[in-house]
Amino acid sequence: MTLSPPKLETRVETEAGNRDRARRWLGIALVLGATLSFSLAGLFVRWVESADAWQTIFFRCVALAVALLGFSVIRHRGAQAIVNLRNFGPQALAGALLMGGAMIVVIWAFRNTTIANVVFIGGATPFVASLVAWLVLRERVARQTMIAMAAAFIGVAFMTADGLAKGTIIGDAFALAATLIFSSLVVVLRSGRSHDMLPVIAFGAMLAASFAAAMAPTLTVTAHDLMILVAMGGVQTSLSYALLAFGARYVSAAEVTLLGMAEIVLAPLWAWLALGETPSIGSLIGGGIILAAVLAQAAVRMQAEHR
Repeated sequence: MTLSPPKLETRVETEAGNRDRARRWLGIALVLGATLSFSLAGLFVRWVESADAWQTIFFRCVALAVALLGFSVIRHRGAQAIVNLRNFGPQALAGALLMGGAMIVVIWAFRNTTIANVVFIGGATPFVASLVAWLVLRERVARQTMIAMAAAFIGVAFMTADGLAKGTIIGDAFALAATLIFSSLVVVLRSGRSHDMLPVIAFGAMLAASFAAAMAPTLTVTAHDLMILVAMGGVQTSLSYALLAFGARYVSAAEVTLLGMAEIVLAPLWAWLALGETPSIGSLIGGGIILAAVLAQAAVRMQAEHR
């Protein structure tokens, strides 16, 4: 007995819906994995015993570039990976420069302020990116986004004022600079409609490593620090970006933003459990404001996308 066309069509639609749901849950799992991996960055920096900031940047970025280029060679079957690197356009070159700068300033931020402050201030990235996009690309900023941006900036003000009182204002300034650079990177990638982040990240890591090598008094580090830095760049950082790049294919941008905000909760938690680093009251208040603003904005965007 053969199926009638309506029943066959319903069965095909059901199977397609099941595949879409499976892919979406896969995307959610990948993005959550990326968020978990990103949240461990501060611990790796704290575990370094004697290497200075420039040595940390150099070995982390070299390991990251090697890992991503190796992955690209496997993914694109060798020769095609070289072709992809040669096809960098102006936007990708600008993106690599911004990525390299971000990798430098974020290490200085982690070394000069608390992990909680770096992560909380970085939580304002979606709103800063919206502001930069409005200034550069003249992209319209929705009213709810403007309200959320204002709330996030209030949260940042709480935290930077606390940093001034505690003598960590330099680290907070580096964290704010990292947020501005990452936000500009998002706008550059949007303007160039670039979808493959991994070659851009690898190129940016190589640029940052070259600059760090020129600035470092020596590149000699202990075996312990070398192991930590290679693991940070070659495993933790590369895994974070790889999982995010693949997971973002299956979930909406709003959902990526929402899931990524788990880092604001996880990173200070790891710092407290592993290092005994307790966030100050000002940091908690500011971070709570930023987290609430991001969650509210992501919820509005998800509701709009579902409609």
